[in-house]
Amino acid sequence: MKAIIKKKKKEQVHSEDICITARELVQTEGRKTNKLFSFGILVILLLMAAAGFAGTFISAFSLPYIAPVFFPFLLVVCLFWAGFSRLKMEGIYRFLALLASLIAFSVILLILQSYVISGFLETMNCVMIKLNEGYDGNLALYQVAVNPVHVTFFLVFASFLIAGIISAGVMYRPNVWCLMAVFFPLLAGVLLAGGIPNVLFLCLIMLSLVGTITASALKDPPTFWKEGDQEQFAQNMHCYESIRSKTVLFISILVITLAVPAFFLLKPGISVPIELARESGMKAENGILQAVWSILPKVSGGRLKLSLEGTGGGVDDGTLGEVEGYYFGKVQALKLTAPERPEETVYLKGFVGSLYSGNRFDAIDESVFLNAASNWKTQDNPGLYIQNLPFLRMMYSENVTFSENEDDVTPELAGEVATSAKELTVENLDANDAYTYLPYNAFLNEYYVMLAGDGAVEGQTRQEDIFSYYARESYQEAMEEWILHEDYHSVLDEAFTSYENYAKVVDLQMPEDGLSRLRAECEAMELSDLDEIREYVVDTLSQNYTFNRDVESLPEGKDFVEWFLYEKKEGYSTHFAAAATMMFRMFGVPARYVVGYVAPKSIFSRQTDGTYTAILEDDNAHAWTEIFISGVGWVPVETTPGFVAMLEEADYEAQGSGAETASKTSDEKEEEDLPKEEAEDSPNLGGGEETSPLGIWMILSLAAGVLLINLLVLLFAHRRYLLKRRLGRVPQADVKENMKSVYKSFYEMLLFDGWERHLGCSDDAFPSEVAKKYKDLPAEQMEVLAQIILETHYGYRKQGKKELSFVQSAYIKLGKAVYKRQRLKKKIQFKLIKCYL
Repeated sequence: MKAIIKKKKKEQVHSEDICITARELVQTEGRKTNKLFSFGILVILLLMAAAGFAGTFISAFSLPYIAPVFFPFLLVVCLFWAGFSRLKMEGIYRFLALLASLIAFSVILLILQSYVISGFLETMNCVMIKLNEGYDGNLALYQVAVNPVHVTFFLVFASFLIAGIISAGVMYRPNVWCLMAVFFPLLAGVLLAGGIPNVLFLCLIMLSLVGTITASALKDPPTFWKEGDQEQFAQNMHCYESIRSKTVLFISILVITLAVPAFFLLKPGISVPIELARESGMKAENGILQAVWSILPKVSGGRLKLSLEGTGGGVDDGTLGEVEGYYFGKVQALKLTAPERPEETVYLKGFVGSLYSGNRFDAIDESVFLNAASNWKTQDNPGLYIQNLPFLRMMYSENVTFSENEDDVTPELAGEVATSAKELTVENLDANDAYTYLPYNAFLNEYYVMLAGDGAVEGQTRQEDIFSYYARESYQEAMEEWILHEDYHSVLDEAFTSYENYAKVVDLQMPEDGLSRLRAECEAMELSDLDEIREYVVDTLSQNYTFNRDVESLPEGKDFVEWFLYEKKEGYSTHFAAAATMMFRMFGVPARYVVGYVAPKSIFSRQTDGTYTAILEDDNAHAWTEIFISGVGWVPVETTPGFVAMLEEADYEAQGSGAETASKTSDEKEEEDLPKEEAEDSPNLGGGEETSPLGIWMILSLAAGVLLINLLVLLFAHRRYLLKRRLGRVPQADVKENMKSVYKSFYEMLLFDGWERHLGCSDDAFPSEVAKKYKDLPAEQMEVLAQIILETHYGYRKQGKKELSFVQSAYIKLGKAVYKRQRLKKKIQFKLIKCYL
């Protein structure tokens, strides 16, 4: 409000006369422009904060959503909360308006609950996928089809609540701590989950915080600005609002101006690796993640089982305990691509060690294997033949039928070859190229070279390998059934039996010295059943030893397994795999030490071409033990605490920390049994049938209609409150304040109808000019009105309800007269925007 001071000067003033100075606060266009500018700056801050929050969450977890729909809705939501924060109502009226908004929000949510619930579940799937990728977790995903429309619905509803909270800290009462209460949990959760948000949205958050800090620093006028002198107070507030809005704008522009060039100037220097700082930073990161590893399984009810470790950042050559802990920097090692999501965790074998020497595992001498294989019924390349035996036996069992005569069983091959084999493409991005990383039960062509006969596969010059393989569970079930029918056995089974005898010799070898204490303990258990042995080994290691990433290197002269089992009692996958290998051998079970990569099936994400892809980083490198099961072959066994072993064989329950392997529900199995196209289009939980475009627009129209009704309710509440102030009917205010409020609105209404600004109630011509323009307001009444107003502002006589009623009556008469004089556009403005009557 700009104070215009009018001083009446008499040509002749007697000594007994009193000269009256009338002071009236008149709103001018300049003041309106300043308020609009200040409001616009805060709205921009709100938009940046809300868009930064939503964009950070969406980009960090790669949510499928419809951006052209979501961001316009976000704009509408922000404008709604910005307008709500500026409603001229306090106390119970503001509370009722907020309650009405939440009720309308709940009604819309109830109508669209199936779509919102489906979108929420899809969003949670994206979050859990990121957790599984970052921690090798086993959070089971909800069985819902991916639908960007549903995710968009959920994001719109969530953004309504978030934007409301943010607006309280930006628009209503600028407070940076309110924003921090929203942004800090988001950023902390995103970083702990391993999400990488878009830099643009992080910049929006930064700018909104800087702007809000500036606005909150200037939000309260100095305490010496008293409201007793209305004129001076209005002038101070005008200056204060102008300074605040311009300061916020200046600081925001300054931050942008400095931040953008600084980013490009400092980026080359920041990217220079500083090894000491890098190692220290990784140690700190490992410590934090280790704490998370110990906490999250407890708070998630045991559903989230984590492993935060690799094997020193990749696959090594079998050396044990050479480094003090290990660190990795999220280097992408392998890229896996499959036409469909794998049924189980994919173990990719790299290094394979058979001979234990106290501080390392080595591959067997190839000559030993070749001498033994010379007596087997193999082809030219015995190593490759033995590698392919599991695949060939499985394919043979799937495609052969037997006709039984009186004394003979004759095998007959099917006319067309059928197979349940899977396909997996493994692309080496930055893994150790000394090895080829292949899944269990895979088939290799003649171009591959076996190391040590039946050990690892030598790395290839090409960077991409395509494997056909059988899933471990289906293969084991089929082979356990196959070996019961000896009459069905072929030359493949004869070669497999010969290799089994070889493995029972080579892969049971123990070092000549050491491990005497472990040998005595195992002999004392007197276990012979394979299931009991496996359960004992897994439980012993997972329950009595601690997972720790930061373990010191092996002391000189110590045996690695004995030092781990009886002295250190903590370690990472290398320690557990080495100890398990030797324990199995103590019980007479052939075992080998393996290092490779592990890919939980949950980290495979569907691509636009219908394939499923997983990126394995250096922290997916892992060590495990594999045991030889008679008639089946080599099978991995997981013993590292917290590491998810999705080995779904029936007898592999309660591995690792003792948690039971979650069995699939019947609904999940039915969903998986559907063809891919049918499963994608099948009804999803809470989502109903697939929504047609027409149905989507009908839903959006309904949502927009309900939102419009909500806005109309708020407009009505705002109009009612403002009308009470204009008519001087505010119960909390006294008669004097109500009188001032009525005359202020009276004078604003005159200005709205083109009144000359310099002519106020202190002017002698005021009554006659009003009466001349408005016939319903005679000059006599206007003289009384002017006298009451002047006495209210500057006199000492207390005004009563009678005078207030007179002024209110004059205000209503003026309002009706002004309204009749306006055209349609200004009549709407008069009633709905200005709310004069």
